[in-house]
Amino acid sequence: MSTAVVKPQGVRQVNRKGERFFFSGMAVLMLATVLAGFWPTYYGAGLMNAPLPNAIVHVHGVVFSLWMILFLLQVGLISAKRVKVHRTLGLAGFGLAVLMVVMGVLTGTAQLRRNLKVSGPETRVGANLEVSGNDAQYGYLTPVTNMLVFGALIFFAYRLRRQSDAHKRLALIATIALMGAPIFRIPVPLFYHRVLPEELAVVGFLLLVAGYDLFSLGKVHRITLWASAFGVFVHVVRIPVGHSAAWHWVANHIAALG
Repeated sequence: MSTAVVKPQGVRQVNRKGERFFFSGMAVLMLATVLAGFWPTYYGAGLMNAPLPNAIVHVHGVVFSLWMILFLLQVGLISAKRVKVHRTLGLAGFGLAVLMVVMGVLTGTAQLRRNLKVSGPETRVGANLEVSGNDAQYGYLTPVTNMLVFGALIFFAYRLRRQSDAHKRLALIATIALMGAPIFRIPVPLFYHRVLPEELAVVGFLLLVAGYDLFSLGKVHRITLWASAFGVFVHVVRIPVGHSAAWHWVANHIAALG
């Protein structure tokens, strides 16, 4: 007597070829975004020869560039079904992610100190400052919270590395969390140093992931939902926190430590 296997209603079988195409396309799109945003001041200016403020920013540029290359490589390895190599590089990738968080905070702190030298501890930002908010202290919260989102999502991506659907979405959304900086610097009027279009563009990346889930799964994957919600929540909360007297006090004391 044969036993029929019944697929649960409402559950779609994932098209792995389409999945590989989507994640590869997202990796290429994000790499292109980074190149577009940082070409004038970094890649096109000679990389390590670019006129950046200090050595920390140079190291920051190298480390973050390596992440984008590694992310594209890891997606490519999965597409090529080289899972063993992908897992081997994954451990190095986790170490690189930790270094990224450290360098992101250090670079943001160095930028805070430069901005405070120009504006003073409580002076509103002028056009010559390197921040995207209303003051230097608020601007400092941007890299700090970006590293919080990136670091948390990469941590869980590593924890759930045996659950491929969750792992790949967490790694993708963590990398999307880094897209604000290059988008903010893309030398076109729509994005260049404009905060709202930058934030909307990042949300657009998240909507692409949700749209893929709906198309391929018939619903938004729970990891996509919760990881995206976490990122959006942090971005929304940092607005009142960044303008608070308490955060200004914290930022000023951190700047004074250097």
